[in-house]
Amino acid sequence: MLTLNGKNYQNTDELFHDAIAMNMVIPDIEKAKFEKYARLQKIGRLLQIPLPLAVLEIRVKNPNQAEHGQLKISDSWVRNQYTWQQQCMVLTNFASGTFGSGLYSMKSTAGTIKSTACHIFFASPESGVSGYYAAANDDTKGILVGTSTTVESLDHFAIQALIPNGNGAGELAYNACGVTKTWESVGKTWTGAWKRIINNNSGGTITVNECVLYIHLLNNFVYPGNAVYRIYMTNRDKLASGEAILDAGQLTVTYNIVITFP
Repeated sequence: MLTLNGKNYQNTDELFHDAIAMNMVIPDIEKAKFEKYARLQKIGRLLQIPLPLAVLEIRVKNPNQAEHGQLKISDSWVRNQYTWQQQCMVLTNFASGTFGSGLYSMKSTAGTIKSTACHIFFASPESGVSGYYAAANDDTKGILVGTSTTVESLDHFAIQALIPNGNGAGELAYNACGVTKTWESVGKTWTGAWKRIINNNSGGTITVNECVLYIHLLNNFVYPGNAVYRIYMTNRDKLASGEAILDAGQLTVTYNIVITFP
């Protein structure tokens, strides 16, 4: 079904058992979603339809506390993700200069709407200029966290209340964002697990309520090589309950992006 912490899971019972053993909280509504997706995977194989899945994993290490966390299906892919995915499949330019329901465009984290050029070009997406990769101390792309409890919206294009990088009050220190790739031959699943470790050196407690994925994409290319990149949000997840990161505590956020092949 999916790969989590380097282990391949073929059924939800095994996943839930291990999650409980690791002190991970999975609300009943999330358990129901996992079980529904497992059934959907089987149908996808029969119909020869590859199925995407994103699982958000939160781990918290606080001083003098047992390690704990949360596990949920990231069911909040935003409009940018769906539009970009469709554009890559059909290989067409975007068709609208405005953004919203029934329109075919993307909106950057800066609010810029792109409606023409193709966004399928990457340069070293695992460690370089584009993709979900982010270097240490970079709070402009990759996995980021915030304090907002605003409910997810399909039309969100940026984190609602970013916790900035740093070691001062209200800041968190972002390590580099990297990926681990796993192929599971029995279940025919390919997993790219993007992970970021974030430390609290602020001197106080900071509560994380939202997690996002920002992608760095080639927005335009003008010969002979004047590349223009923009950053777009593809996922925003509001946590079921906020995670308090104590001073000297550490937060690890992982987006497990899974594709099940027919």
